Order: sequence, then C-alpha cells, then structure tokens
Amino acid sequence: MSAEKGDRKMNLKRVISVVLSIAILAGLASCTDSKKKTDEELIEDVMSDYEDALKSFDSGDVLKLTNWDDDDKKYKEVEELLDLSRCDKDLHDVYKTIASTISLDFDTDDIRVKDKKATVSFKYKMVNWQGVFYGSSGYNSYDEVVYSLKHSSKSRIDGKLTFVLEDGEWKIFKISNLEQVFEFTYECPDVWTYTYPTDPVTTTTTVPEKTTSWTEPSGTDFPDSYEKAVKAYYDVLEMNRDAIMDVENDYDIDPVGLYDIDGNGLPELYFISEEENDYSATLHVYEYGEYRGEAYEVLAVPNVFSMGQASRNFIIYVTDDHLVVTYTYGEDYIFHVESALYYIGPGDNFTSKWNRDARFARVTFTDYDPETGKEITTCLYYLHDYTIDESTYRFQMDDIISRTKIVLGRKFNLSPDDPEYDILYKPSNNMMNYETASEYLNSLM
Repeated sequence: MSAEKGDRKMNLKRVISVVLSIAILAGLASCTDSKKKTDEELIEDVMSDYEDALKSFDSGDVLKLTNWDDDDKKYKEVEELLDLSRCDKDLHDVYKTIASTISLDFDTDDIRVKDKKATVSFKYKMVNWQGVFYGSSGYNSYDEVVYSLKHSSKSRIDGKLTFVLEDGEWKIFKISNLEQVFEFTYECPDVWTYTYPTDPVTTTTTVPEKTTSWTEPSGTDFPDSYEKAVKAYYDVLEMNRDAIMDVENDYDIDPVGLYDIDGNGLPELYFISEEENDYSATLHVYEYGEYRGEAYEVLAVPNVFSMGQASRNFIIYVTDDHLVVTYTYGEDYIFHVESALYYIGPGDNFTSKWNRDARFARVTFTDYDPETGKEITTCLYYLHDYTIDESTYRFQMDDIISRTKIVLGRKFNLSPDDPEYDILYKPSNNMMNYETASEYLNSLM
C-alpha cells in the first residue's frame, strides 16, 4: 500500500471518529434536555421550600423565595407576621406547634403557567387551633395546650401564590391569606397561671363554709315587681331568640329556665345561647332589680358547650349559698371536669353577690403504653389553681352536693364513681325550649 493511500485511510478514520463523537454528544445533550424539569416541577420545588419555611416559622426563608426588596410593604408584612419575638415567650412553644402542622394541599393540575407568570390555588391544612383555644374554659399549663393541639383535628384555609419567572428562576410575587393562616399569633388560650405557694395550702379556710343563720326573705318590696320582671325577661328572651334556638338545634337541649335562685322573692331568668363565633355556648343569668326597674345580666359562664367536643356535659345547681356550674370538656386522652361556685347569699353584700369565689377541677389524662399494650390513666385535682389530693377534693364536692337544694338543669350521664352522682336524688327544675319559655312568660303578663 502506498503512503498516500495510507494517509487517506487514516484521515477517513478521523472524520468518522469526529462524526461519531458529535453524534454521541448530541445524543447525550438530547438525554439531558429530556430530563430537564418542567415549569410545574420547578414551581412545586419552590412551594415545598415555602411550606418548610412556614413550618419552621422562618420569615427569612420565605422571603428568599420572593422577588421582593426589603423595603417593599409585602416584605415587611411577612417579616412582622412570622416574627416570634413580638409574641409572649410563654406562647412560643404553642405557636411553633401550630406552625409545624401547616401543609399545602394541591395537585400539579392546580398550577397554571402562562408565559412568564404562574398561579397556584391550594389549601393550607393545619391544626384546628380555634377549637383548642376557644373550646376550653381554661388550661392548667401551656403544656396542656400543646398536648391538645397535637391531638386535635385539622382545618383548611384557602391559599393562592402568584409566581414570576426571573433569570430562569420562579419567584413568588404575591401571597394570599397568609395573615389568616398565622392569625393564631394574635390570639392566646386561657391558661391558669399562678405561683405555687412555699407552704402547704390549707383548703378548709378557702372553701365557702355552710351557713345556718340565713332566714328566708319575706318577699319583694314593690307589689308589681313580679309582673315587671316577667315583662323584662320576655324582652331579654326575645333579643336572644336566634342564639338560644341555635343551642336547641346544635346541642339538642332545652336551654331556658326560670327560678328564684337567690331566694329574694323574684325569679331569675337563665338560658344557654350560642356565641357569634359558632364555636361555643354561654350560660347567662339575668335578674330583675326592683329599684333599677330593669332586668340585667349578673352572670355569664362561657364554654358550657363547645362545637366539636361531643363529651361536653353540664349541671347547674343551687346550694344554700352558691350557684354551682359543673361542666366537662376535652377528649378521651385529656378530660376536664370543672365546678365553679358563684356566691348568691345570704346577706346584703351586693358587691360579692354573683362573684366566683371557688373553683374545683379534676383532670384525667389517658395515654397508651406501647410496651404493655395497656392504657395508663392519671388524675390531678385542683382547688382554685392549686393541686390538692383526691380525698380533699371528694370531701369538698360531697359537701357541696349534700347542701344542694335544687338542680336547675342537667345534661350529664353520671356514674356511681362521680362525686356528683347524688345530684340525681335532688329536686329539679325543668328547663324549657325557646317557644315554651316565651309562651309561659307571655301567659304570666
């Protein structure tokens, strides 16, 4: 073979090699292009980072995902909204627990991309903190609130994000309803805060004592007071009609009663009505003031009932010197029974009448032991805000029940183990639905 032919053959091999290399590189480039993320996938990545930032209460990480400058109004609003330092330190764990439950619920089909803009409509899923905050008449610690939050149901809030494509990156341009999601940072649960005493608490001096020297009142001062009281109560009932009937429909009880609670010769009107937020119901007591010539509210006991808490029960009863309201709330894992005592007499000390001067409570905690496969139950007892032993609690509750004169209303399935069980043997005053109560008052006028 000549040298010239050998060179041509070698050049041909080089050409083929170059062509093959180009083809291979083109193929690799084609494979790389085929694996390039779509706009929808890139937006999903940003939303995942956004969700993580909300869970962590990290305003900085949220703002990194936006195209806002630090002097933009939207930038400052988010920075302030997710700033825990503006909140009470005692509530930080509560707020962090709520934020940790936030997730974004959407499908890829919910992502709408057009040119260099995109929108995503979704749902914020998070713990139903309103039910925990407002569905209780009080917690003994913030740890109890956190525990309840971890075992509560979920709620949903509409959300929407608007994106713009800048320098090849999808940036958040607008966030809708974030202030509604973090509304909980402007609210707080009712926690009984107190300082434990250094010495043992003496319960016998703080519990209202039984009084035997009270004589029954002789009646009203003005002969027409009864008729005026009836007319005034009728007007009060009329003004609260819708809220009372909401209780009838939502909780299936008769919510209105009429009885001379304080024994002064004139009856009081009492009823349970639903609050405007539709989360709970309040017990109201009205009395007629002869010298004032009007009916006015003397007592309101909130959260006697609460939506989403099927275990709500109540008893309203009168002793020789107190109106007592016992009510329950909570779930199987943490269950509260509280008894509030409101002073009604004897005597003419009007400044203390209807004031709450004692509070008893028992809280039952139930947990599951995975090692033994059994439930573990513990119970704490309280007088006011101090822990007491079970025997002291039962002794005081037995005394209250023994001095009970009449039961004004009850929705409580009592068992023989309950300290309130003997209430079943006491006289009772039947409560009425709205229509019956309205017709009854009208017949008395």
